[in-house]
Amino acid sequence: AVAFFTFKYGRIDWLESNNEYWLEKDAQLRTDFNITSGFQVSDMERIKHKSKMKAYYEAAGIPVARYYMVETLEGCREFLAKVGYPVVVKPDNGVGAAATYKLSNDEELVNFFESYPKDVPYIMEEFVHAEVNSYDAIIDGEGNPIFETGNVTPDSIMDIVNNQDNSCYYILKKSLYLRIILT
Repeated sequence: AVAFFTFKYGRIDWLESNNEYWLEKDAQLRTDFNITSGFQVSDMERIKHKSKMKAYYEAAGIPVARYYMVETLEGCREFLAKVGYPVVVKPDNGVGAAATYKLSNDEELVNFFESYPKDVPYIMEEFVHAEVNSYDAIIDGEGNPIFETGNVTPDSIMDIVNNQDNSCYYILKKSLYLRIILT
């Protein structure tokens, strides 16, 4: 479709799907058609792989959970000796809470290790209990927010997915409050 639109209408200068699932496909299309409005293929590793993005968070002063790239059961146990249970295991390159599990004991660890797809790199992280706060904005051409909103999700999306529970969240009304909690 991009090739057809380029042929019919001329060079494409913007491509965006607004869906995390399509980030890699978007980047591939931008790279293939020299569309410079967003992430390119060369950016994907640092924004899609949980293990790679940690360095960028740390560089910005944001603490990150300790982790181990799952290779061996013994390696998992060595990591657990440092951080203790529970831990979270998930695909290093994944979307949302798909194939994400909280392990609370050695039996669950062994069951996970025996059943996870070995062709998919998995990351094991220390469990951090926290409320999820997000900030979204529409910005003008100079980078100034013209509309802001905050979303607070008190319960873990992983638990909601794995327990087939209800999702609960609320939207913050005041942008000033949003800026205070983000600084």
